[in-house]
Amino acid sequence: MEVLVVVVSVGILVALLLASISKGKERAQGIICVNNLRQLDSALQQFVIDKRVYPLDVNPAIKTGSYPDHSFSWIESLDAELTQTLKGRNFKGIWVCASAKQPPQLSTPFSYYGYNANGMTAQGITNSLGLGGHFLRQPPLRPPAPPVSEFEVIQPSEMIAIGDGFVGGSGSVRDGAAWLQRSSGTITDPADLSRANARHKGKANVAFCDGHVESPTLKSLFEDKNDPDLVRWNRDHEPHMDRL
Repeated sequence: MEVLVVVVSVGILVALLLASISKGKERAQGIICVNNLRQLDSALQQFVIDKRVYPLDVNPAIKTGSYPDHSFSWIESLDAELTQTLKGRNFKGIWVCASAKQPPQLSTPFSYYGYNANGMTAQGITNSLGLGGHFLRQPPLRPPAPPVSEFEVIQPSEMIAIGDGFVGGSGSVRDGAAWLQRSSGTITDPADLSRANARHKGKANVAFCDGHVESPTLKSLFEDKNDPDLVRWNRDHEPHMDRL
């Protein structure tokens, strides 16, 4: 009986220890993600200081002289500020969220972080309320130019800039995107929502245009319809209920 009590006690202690280690690992991964976003946001702010505009989401005609101050994509524009090199979109270092799991259907590294390039979007709307240009990217890869001026962001402290790469709306969330976006037309696989919720326990790390980082819930980002939750997506600081 005494041996059985000892075995049970040891089992309980091991379970508590493993739970503590798991929580510690999750906390450390969350801290790394926040630090990554702070560095990416610093690169974004440096770009804005240098150019007085926000990076274009995409700039496909750069080789023919289109907007030479911008790279092919916002990722490469920030990468240039960070003096790093991306080869074949192999995201490394601060581009990687340690808490994220790669979608199994993607054979190449996916985007861990997303740019609020578009703001709130809806079917049939082409103008953008985000940071990546005045228009939404449209096939065949039409540039969203002209770029957004720094003065067009009404409340930098309440404007989402970069965060975990999620696209969602009405409670549906898709991961693996190069954008952070609230859309009325989001369709997702339950596995996407499961991975998104697991990344930071139902939250997302988000950096704002003034440089601070928050961890709002996925519900507040992609489901709630309160004005304070909606204005954060749009550079004019308006809720745009018509896009829900």
